[in-house]
Amino acid sequence: MTEVPVRRILVAVALLALVPSMAAAQSTIAGTVKDPSGAILPGVTVEAASPVLIEKARAAVTDGDGRYAIVNLRPGTYAVTFTLSGFSTLKRDGIIVPADTTVSINADLRVGAIEETLTVSGQSPVVDVQNTAQQQVMSRDVLDAIPSARNTQSIGALVVGVRLNMDVGIHPQWSRFGFNLESGQAVDTVKRISRGGKLKVTGLHCHLGTFITDETAYARQVEKLVKFGYEVEAAFGYEIESLDIGGQ
Repeated sequence: MTEVPVRRILVAVALLALVPSMAAAQSTIAGTVKDPSGAILPGVTVEAASPVLIEKARAAVTDGDGRYAIVNLRPGTYAVTFTLSGFSTLKRDGIIVPADTTVSINADLRVGAIEETLTVSGQSPVVDVQNTAQQQVMSRDVLDAIPSARNTQSIGALVVGVRLNMDVGIHPQWSRFGFNLESGQAVDTVKRISRGGKLKVTGLHCHLGTFITDETAYARQVEKLVKFGYEVEAAFGYEIESLDIGGQ
């Protein structure tokens, strides 16, 4: 019987485990197509084209409700074209599609010659109405400037949040973890993270302790955390995307 090294088996299992997560990282362009009166338009051919696609373009057709979805798209910049006989062709350029996101692109087609094409250029804001996850794309300059390993785990760790502890009127005060707000540790930490402009704080977290049932304490916690978030935004010019509280 041929023996297979345990290490090789573990590597194979690890690779298989990555397949679902890699598939989940694919994105979707979806939306609704209507005419100028607001009536839905079934049968519209919607094509998403990008150099990141192996086949260079992928298409879908709107259903009876005027909806379409082009799935399994790689992250990148896309041009989306809407075509229907008897209507002017509409082309949307410069659409940024991040990983694991549904980008909503709706269209209104006007009656016109089939050879007429209306092109709308410029980046479209990415508003994912089907996914509440926050995502951030880091440039090559940022990754090269940070002394970390070039792997998924290390890059994921670069999304920065700060844990705080604070005085909310309960004793003993929970100060075992986090940077103290009243002493200035918290703001000093944000300054150090933001120094050089390569990183930014995206979230704030505060845990009061265990078995805390005082509603007033939570109210003070939220008030102080929100106030500090606004101070960070004003001082450093970027938006705090999430606040997280705990204590029970």
